[in-house]
Amino acid sequence: MGKPRTTKKPTKSTRDPAPATEVIAAPPPERTYSLEENLARTGPSNLDEVNAFIEGQTDRELTELGATVDTSRIDTDSARCVGQALDFYDRATPAQLGKLRGVSSTMLRAMAWAAVQGHDAYVALHMGQTEARTVRYSRRETSSSLTSQGRAQLLQLGEALRVVAAGDAATLDRIQLSVTVSNHAEGLPAAMEATVKLGRSLLAKPSKSMLVRLADGQAGISTEWLDACQDLAHQIRQAGIAALSALPTPPVSQADVDRWDGINLVLLRQLIRLFEAGHRVEPSIQRLIPISLRTVFGYRKAKPAETAQPAAPAQPGN
Repeated sequence: MGKPRTTKKPTKSTRDPAPATEVIAAPPPERTYSLEENLARTGPSNLDEVNAFIEGQTDRELTELGATVDTSRIDTDSARCVGQALDFYDRATPAQLGKLRGVSSTMLRAMAWAAVQGHDAYVALHMGQTEARTVRYSRRETSSSLTSQGRAQLLQLGEALRVVAAGDAATLDRIQLSVTVSNHAEGLPAAMEATVKLGRSLLAKPSKSMLVRLADGQAGISTEWLDACQDLAHQIRQAGIAALSALPTPPVSQADVDRWDGINLVLLRQLIRLFEAGHRVEPSIQRLIPISLRTVFGYRKAKPAETAQPAAPAQPGN
């Protein structure tokens, strides 16, 4: 007979089953706001509305305040805080709006518009400054390049005319003087013009030996060449004048930018404080916490709580 079949009973595992992994969804990222979007939501404002909310502040005070903070930091918190305030207005209940005192759609519209004005002024200033630097560099490069060409041309002109004027000691001395004066950049155009004038006088009344050396134009010393040298001297003089002339002026000044920065700082401080006061009265009203201007408005990062150290174990015999 075969071995009787037996049914094995399942044995209990000595290990507990692994707990199911709990998946915790990451919090949604904070919405990104922009100055242009805020202005599109509120519609345009004007200086009269803005000035109504900064009444009592002098231009000097606003400019000095704005000079202490970079515009980009103000842009960051203007976009964020005004955007969050607009979101609150869109979803707030009448009861919440009734607890938020001092804030109005007019105020938010003025803030959105002022923030864009400040940003645009900053961009215009820096674009103007960049343009001025580009123009200055271009003028200097042009002047330097033409000066190098002029010195090489004058050297060639002098050597060529020395051949034509061979034996004419007075003319050779004048050529040498022109080349020496050209060592100074401001004297180069005048030296070239004086040498060209010498060349014209030689070509006007050449001696028989000069005609042989000119080789009926084959030597390349002609009135056309002298005209080109004269034109180059004129270009060098004009480039030198341009290199020293006034640069383009930006459409706005640094003081203009600083004043708008001061305006936006004053408005932001008002808005943040009004929402803070509303939050204390009604906790469902959100707080507007600045990021870039945290320290400017007196906010400090909370220090992490200190972990209590465990007590040392008692020693035997104590």
